[in-house]
Amino acid sequence: MFKAIGVILRHEIRDFIRDRSTLKTMFLLLIFMPILFSYIIGDLGNMVQDAREKDKIVGYVDSARIKDMLPFLRQQGLKLVPVKTVDKKTFSDQKLDALIRERPKDHLDSPDLYQANIELWTSGTNQKQMLGARYIQNMIASYGQMMGKRMMIMRGVSPQLSEPIHLETKSISSDNSSGFATLDLLISLFGMAIFYSTLHLAVDTTAGERERLTLESLFYTAAPRSAFVFGKWLLVTGMVFFASWLVGTIFWMLGEFSIFQEVLGRTETFPYSQVLKGLIIFFPLCPMIAAMQIMIGSLSQSVKQAQAFNGVSGLLSLPLSFLLFVEDVKALTYVPIFGQGLAFRSILHGEEFNAQALLVTEVSTIALAAIMLGLVLRRFNREKIIYSG
Repeated sequence: MFKAIGVILRHEIRDFIRDRSTLKTMFLLLIFMPILFSYIIGDLGNMVQDAREKDKIVGYVDSARIKDMLPFLRQQGLKLVPVKTVDKKTFSDQKLDALIRERPKDHLDSPDLYQANIELWTSGTNQKQMLGARYIQNMIASYGQMMGKRMMIMRGVSPQLSEPIHLETKSISSDNSSGFATLDLLISLFGMAIFYSTLHLAVDTTAGERERLTLESLFYTAAPRSAFVFGKWLLVTGMVFFASWLVGTIFWMLGEFSIFQEVLGRTETFPYSQVLKGLIIFFPLCPMIAAMQIMIGSLSQSVKQAQAFNGVSGLLSLPLSFLLFVEDVKALTYVPIFGQGLAFRSILHGEEFNAQALLVTEVSTIALAAIMLGLVLRRFNREKIIYSG
């Protein structure tokens, strides 16, 4: 039995290597994905850096309270532009990062004559626009605190009373030099490599061989049909794992070496041990995805149908790209794909993870792979040989 599996595995490897055009395309895609993601990270980092270093242009509607704070804002390096109204045309014409104006008090406001109601307007709510607005907001808040402490000193009151508790936030986790986007994109890369790297290979070993009638010729041999199932499955599983290792390693290299950092603008990096941890955590997904893709290929009536269904099944990788939004749903840590992704994300960010939930997820993933392999074996046992007698 094991000898027959080895023979089938060598046969599948030779067929795969012989199809050089597909092999080149697959490797080019696996190499291109980390480069594209690294460019996205570098571009995002440059955008944030430009937003921070850019001279902030602030429009203001003239009033007594606004006029008092203008010297302080100029001292902080803000460029101030007087305006008349708050509208989108004013923002676009003056290229404003934000606009401030004083809102008149009404009967619901505090009667305190020293308190001013300042409105901070932005032209939108995207990350780049809000980054500049938050900076300006902090400047105005600092001015308010400074003026409040000055008034307290003039009245003989200690300014410490305005801030009786000094709060400092610290984390017990070690500081990770990798950026937030870098770590989450690494998980997405693993997901795409696992689900999409062997779509063609899995289809070709099942529906493709059936269309070319080579599958039928293999059934004439003395090898048991289970050997064909396990031989094909081992090949696809190995390629899924290799693809995951390749994209993870390239993604790590692009952030590790200065030559790539200069070209792609990427500066964040992370230890290679994180890639190895990801490979270990996602390893049970490799045989499961291989079994699923082969099962779809064996049940499909044509190569095109198998490719369509396998392409749709690749949507199962989407949870690995949106773990940020579901990390608080504890039940998902016991669900395959979600469980592996959430555990790896916690490890990347230096957080604790539920080891018991991960173990349950890994075991259930392997069980699903066994069930799907059983369906493939059943399908292969029902394959008929046209010229059987």
